[in-house]
Amino acid sequence: MKKVFRPFWSYRLQHTEDWLSRQSAEGWHLEDIHLLTRQFTLKQGQEQKKHYRITTIKKGADASSRLEQAGWSKAVSQKNWNVLEATEPTLYPVRDQLLFRNQIHFYITMTILFTYLLISIPFLMMDLLLSSGGMGSGGVGIQVGIFFGTLFLLVWMYTMYLENNELKKQEMQLEVTPGSSDQLKFKWRPLWFYDPLRTEHWLEEMAQQGFSLRRVHSLGFSFQKGTPHHRAYICDFNFRVRTSYYSVFKDFGWTLHHTSSLSFLNTTIWSMEYAEGEEKPTAGYEKSNRLKRLNKTYAMNFMWGIYFSVMMVYLFQMNFSQMPERNQGDPISGVLVGLLLFMTLLWIVTVIRIAISYFRYRKTILGGDS
Repeated sequence: MKKVFRPFWSYRLQHTEDWLSRQSAEGWHLEDIHLLTRQFTLKQGQEQKKHYRITTIKKGADASSRLEQAGWSKAVSQKNWNVLEATEPTLYPVRDQLLFRNQIHFYITMTILFTYLLISIPFLMMDLLLSSGGMGSGGVGIQVGIFFGTLFLLVWMYTMYLENNELKKQEMQLEVTPGSSDQLKFKWRPLWFYDPLRTEHWLEEMAQQGFSLRRVHSLGFSFQKGTPHHRAYICDFNFRVRTSYYSVFKDFGWTLHHTSSLSFLNTTIWSMEYAEGEEKPTAGYEKSNRLKRLNKTYAMNFMWGIYFSVMMVYLFQMNFSQMPERNQGDPISGVLVGLLLFMTLLWIVTVIRIAISYFRYRKTILGGDS
């Protein structure tokens, strides 16, 4: 018997499964998992290459029987966790629920860490500039250590988040249509994802001018100049994306240009070309479906806009109120406060634009226009 400590095993599923497979090939087979101590208990036996799959327990006999027919058996079952093993499986169980759970945990943790860093940066910079003893003086050195420790943890969490996304891509067999890098023309479109319906109309206008979408960036889009054509675009936002989401769109002939985080708060851009005189393709023709999509999309955008606006107002107020106490003539403090004021106004304007855009398109849908 041996025990191995793996604190992040449930967040690094592929790494853990590959590790268990290597252990079984060396003769160490999974015996138990201690959820509280994050330890794996392995028992030595015959060398045998096995496949492992970490899943959450699903109720119902149908799912269990299908997995048994595919060659899977339970190696360990603890509370809501199942670790399945097989020598030659014919299919692999889907793990939407588990990957979504990890995605939620990553987002919450990274949001907390990022918020702390965002709040601490102005204060840390001022303390470093105004401290006569430098980084080694008093609490400044401790603050710097905590800051970089938090930054390291944020980067580590982001790495696991990317691994989770890659695993989701593999399970969905997701492929984004590749774009040629020849003679691309970049068009600035910052914060395009906060006004998706206007972005759709703009992309369709670009297609009519002969610009074909090739790449999607955070601050804009890259196009390739060609023949003018008609192409319908959908900038879709989803709180949670399931495996069937991509296959349904592709089965109906839509082309995938971009997709962001694959489970939580997903942003996806689809397109479909159509001939002049044909009816423009849409994701849903019924008014109720269009309203539902509109409400869902703008609710998420408004939530994030409010969050960043409140954060900017808080940072500006804190720094502005402490300027006289720190140094009235310090130009660095003035620059920081000015930058925070600009960012605060930018996000407030963004929230207002989101609200105006929502009511404009809601009125359009209710009026029967398209």
